[in-house]
Amino acid sequence: MSRFEESLSAQQPEVYWRHLVELRPGAEVQMFAGSEPVLVTGSYGQGRVAVFYGTTLGVSDPGHLALWQWDDWPALLTDVIYWTGSLSTIASSD
Repeated sequence: MSRFEESLSAQQPEVYWRHLVELRPGAEVQMFAGSEPVLVTGSYGQGRVAVFYGTTLGVSDPGHLALWQWDDWPALLTDVIYWTGSLSTIASSD
């Protein structure tokens, strides 16, 4: 279990809007919103690429938690930035 899975399961943050995508071969889904991919990683040339297909749009209803209000949202973004810069993480995939 990744360091974010337990927190995602416990807090159940929601994504209200997302971009519809068709994944390229070799893309790895790191996070889903329901059954739809929202965080995908891969490589291009000698670099690493991370794409977040969700948005920070929408208003959460009382008792619901928007993804960008989730306690681990800043840590996830930091993890993605480190990973794309080859400083590792994304649950230490390499």
